Amino acid sequence: MTIRYYLMSALEVDNRRCPKYMFVDYADLNPAGLNVQWNAMDYGLVPVFLVRANVTTAQHAALAAQPDVISVPENINNQIGGALPQVEAALEALHIPAGLVSSTNTYKEVLRAVARIFQFFQRMHGMFGEKLIDGPVGLNTQWSDIPDGARSNLRDAADSMELDYSSVIATTTVRQILKMFAGQYGDPILFGEEF
Repeated sequence: MTIRYYLMSALEVDNRRCPKYMFVDYADLNPAGLNVQWNAMDYGLVPVFLVRANVTTAQHAALAAQPDVISVPENINNQIGGALPQVEAALEALHIPAGLVSSTNTYKEVLRAVARIFQFFQRMHGMFGEKLIDGPVGLNTQWSDIPDGARSNLRDAADSMELDYSSVIATTTVRQILKMFAGQYGDPILFGEEF
């Protein structure tokens, strides 16, 4: 068994959500999922999960073969290097800003940044029940074009997490704001283990 990381679609049943391919016995939410030790973090109300799972080689191959699963290389301490275009495209497809990534970043650094953005949107969801990204606002939406209520909620959620957005101006895009927020959290991220 090996710890592997994935980004995968959500399974949504009666206002309950879980990672699509992971076993959840609670009220038969996902009894057909993979029954292994796992942790997950959702992207607020965006139907995507970051998953950490302890899997066999065969289980990993089955997960990685799913069209709505992105698997992270086993050694997350490796630099992204020449895989940068594929990593950027995978992130953008999930409404995660690719500007978080450079070829010299390790996969662990990217996972941390993604987890930080997910935590921010979990706060938005918890405070306001709001789906900002992939809802009324996209990554390229400028601050001045975000609806007033959503802009206020974004500020309130950032304030509750003590995130600094003082450099945001009318033309700052959501992707720039998220990159700014991802760089402000303290390390480490606790996600089944520290990373």
